[in-house]
Amino acid sequence: MTDIIDIRTCDDPRDAIHRVVERLAAGDFVGLPTETGYVLATQVSQTEAVARLRELCGESLVLAVKSAHEAFDLIPVIDKQGERLLQRLLPGPVVIEAKCEDGAGLVTALSRPVRKAVEREGYVRLRAPDQEILAAIQRLTASPLVLSPEPEGPPLASPSALLARYPADVPVVIDDGPPLHAGRCTTVRLGDGDWSVTETGLLDEAAIRERMCVGIMFVCTGNTCRSPLAEAMFRKMLAERLNCSEDELTRHGIFVTSAGISAGYDMPAAAESLALAEEFGLNLARHRSRPLTDELLGRADHVFAMTAGHRDSILSVRPDLAGRIHLLSREGLDIADPIGGGPAEYERCRAEIERELLVVLDTLPIDPQPMRG
Repeated sequence: MTDIIDIRTCDDPRDAIHRVVERLAAGDFVGLPTETGYVLATQVSQTEAVARLRELCGESLVLAVKSAHEAFDLIPVIDKQGERLLQRLLPGPVVIEAKCEDGAGLVTALSRPVRKAVEREGYVRLRAPDQEILAAIQRLTASPLVLSPEPEGPPLASPSALLARYPADVPVVIDDGPPLHAGRCTTVRLGDGDWSVTETGLLDEAAIRERMCVGIMFVCTGNTCRSPLAEAMFRKMLAERLNCSEDELTRHGIFVTSAGISAGYDMPAAAESLALAEEFGLNLARHRSRPLTDELLGRADHVFAMTAGHRDSILSVRPDLAGRIHLLSREGLDIADPIGGGPAEYERCRAEIERELLVVLDTLPIDPQPMRG
């Protein structure tokens, strides 16, 4: 009989996690939540269990990794394009298919049956689920996990759906409620310096291409005055430099955005910024504010803060990003918030931002290239 543990209401979540780890070490199947649905899991070191899971599923399994860095340890022959793709997509709702050369990486140390179980057409299948409970279990297991693939049709959005799909002896299933993004993972196959989507899922090719871009982000407080102006001006400057439309910038490998340290969601640009933008041929009508998140920071290669306070606020929680976070002013000066001021104050702010953006445009180490697709 399967013990379904609701991790949200149980007395001791840590005890539940340790029970799962024990069952995995014993060679059992366990049911686990991911961000897209529920899966069966076993440990890669349990060759017999992996073989049984492969037979039960009837198709290739997926090797679960904790992060892109663990994927590099498993398959070190991934090229620079592949490395960037993994760094931008993992963890997340993506299955990566990568070639594995004999003798290269930890994946070649897997037993032949296990390696065969996680391969499809000669490509090893990897996934880094973005799910807190599963990640906690991964940290405690002695070897990586092997997961069941997502079936065709509706996602397995509950433990009962998982058990109905796979009639097997499953001692324990962790219930963490409905998945955050119920659906299918996108499958991306890595080639020689290239990649292709072989199975479309929650991320389409355009979204992946955007994440692969060199990310440039401007940050202020509320994302309604300074940073939207900087974003709009820089997009226009880049498009003119590259002789393309602003909508085509991602095809040249560049993504420009903005955010606010204390911003809310979906606020329009300030009326004064809208009027000023229109005067200079910029379009802020579609702008909607958004707060600065860890996900946005992860996608940004260059972050330009309007003030030292903004920069220090980011670095206080992400000191590892010190090399990416810069003051927009090359002289180290703050660009003051014009909110509450008159038209002259907004024009002063715009002119300061424009002057600094021209320097960025000429000195930023980016190499725009037409992108695939």
